[in-house]
Amino acid sequence: MKRKLRIAVIGAGPAGLVSAKYALQKSYECDVFEQTGSLGGNWVYSEGEGGSEVQSSIYKDLVVNVPKEIMTYSDHHYPITLKESYIAHHHVLEYYQSYAEMFGLNKIIMYHMRVTQVNPMEHNQWLLKVKNLKTNTETSTCYDCVFVCNGRFKDGYIPKIPGQNLFNGSQIHSHAFRVTDPYKGQRVLIVGGHHSGQDIATLICKVANHVYISSREELKVVVPDNLTQKPEVTGFTKCSALFNDGSMEQIDSVVYCSGYLYTCPFLTERCGVKVENNGIAPLYKQIVNIEHPTMFFIALPYVGIGPTTFDLFVLQWNYWKKNLNFPQKKQC
Repeated sequence: MKRKLRIAVIGAGPAGLVSAKYALQKSYECDVFEQTGSLGGNWVYSEGEGGSEVQSSIYKDLVVNVPKEIMTYSDHHYPITLKESYIAHHHVLEYYQSYAEMFGLNKIIMYHMRVTQVNPMEHNQWLLKVKNLKTNTETSTCYDCVFVCNGRFKDGYIPKIPGQNLFNGSQIHSHAFRVTDPYKGQRVLIVGGHHSGQDIATLICKVANHVYISSREELKVVVPDNLTQKPEVTGFTKCSALFNDGSMEQIDSVVYCSGYLYTCPFLTERCGVKVENNGIAPLYKQIVNIEHPTMFFIALPYVGIGPTTFDLFVLQWNYWKKNLNFPQKKQC
């Protein structure tokens, strides 16, 4: 008798949830490993500042910059009672919670479980080592397929700029930004002028004396009177920032909105892929591990509408599965 396919999903964020949903719909055995205590990944707001153990980069006053109507999976939508298109982050989290409840995903999500190592085995199978963060114990389990859905908004990138160690003020990455209170009456430098940089700069302007936003490209939005765009920052002194046009501004704090580094610390060298150019390679269509085609990466691209894109990626699973030679008996 042919046994059921066993699938491991790493992460219970938007990509992990849709991966698990399709696995259950195909009657496969599926385990979802989530190292935090909640589903939703980056959309779980934490009151404390984001540190190395905090997944979320959500700040208190964040409102999505994409209409909710295109932030949906193909078979689940936001409630009709929610009229706004640009919604607060807690509405997004509620959407993922209702998605998990609708498709019975809560029963297969194992919380406070960190995948520490993934190794390929014979017959295209995988051995996962998983640490229970509550009991501090580790177990190993074999799976036929692995879906890597650990997200890409956790490890903030801070560029190296001369004089950073001399600057006396606060320096944080936007991953750690939560509220504007610490910046009341200050002169604040925002490094990075993309979506998060512009949004955080606008919020801080409401309480700060003045905000400077360092960006290589000219901002094409209406800015508050107390916000000044500056070119690329080239250095720091104890209380000021230097820019590549030769100007200097006195500042009190710095917030780096400079993007994120993609990391997969649980993947061993034997997996046949590595992080390069802030992505995973070699992959087919940015999804399938070429060396071991029973490993899938969901949600790697930076450009795209999250749930819609994740849904399409996982749908390809059925095509690839038909071309893989899975064992009929358990090998480990």
